[in-house]
Amino acid sequence: MRYDDNCMEKYEYRFVESTSSIAYNAYRLSKSDGSTLFFETGLESPVIRKTVSNLTNCANLNISAADVKAINQGTKRLYIAKKLDSGWAILPVSSVSSMSIKDNVMTYISSNYELASNIGNNSGQNVAVRYPDSDVAASVFYVSNLPACNQEAYVYKVSPSHICRIDAEVTILPSVGLVREKEVDGETFELISINNTPVCDYWLARRPPQSLLTLNLNLR
Repeated sequence: MRYDDNCMEKYEYRFVESTSSIAYNAYRLSKSDGSTLFFETGLESPVIRKTVSNLTNCANLNISAADVKAINQGTKRLYIAKKLDSGWAILPVSSVSSMSIKDNVMTYISSNYELASNIGNNSGQNVAVRYPDSDVAASVFYVSNLPACNQEAYVYKVSPSHICRIDAEVTILPSVGLVREKEVDGETFELISINNTPVCDYWLARRPPQSLLTLNLNLR
């Protein structure tokens, strides 16, 4: 898939407790139907090539739920190709998540949890869902809302059924996606920037002033 900033945005995450400047990256693709895909590339170490073939533009990408499952299981490969002056940077995608909002219900599907949350009306419910053919098994409980001016961020506790995965608290902002993940061991993973711009500044430039993110999340 060819990177195109007309339909994609680069998300940069970091561990809050770490003094390292190393970022964990993901790319957001906004689809014409209003849904969103997030492609994690992690600690990027791209392969550089002079030429590439069989590129699909992000605006024309047709990716099914079965494709997402195959990518997350490692049985199918997806790469993001970014044009450089010297050629192409090829970034392997490690996992794919999706988000959509319909009839006031936010659906967020990742490789570790799947949820369908009625925005504004959860009351501590288990909002986990299990889609056909899914191998993701986790309880997801609504915890609280966090104010974001005229927006709300939603906090959930994720308890995976798999013994090798640990509980985490995730914070999702419907207009952005995952903005924070805190594991029970105390490590906190936080969105730092979008397209190399601090989160608040980026969304102020792209949205009306009333949509500015002023989350109580330490977002820069």
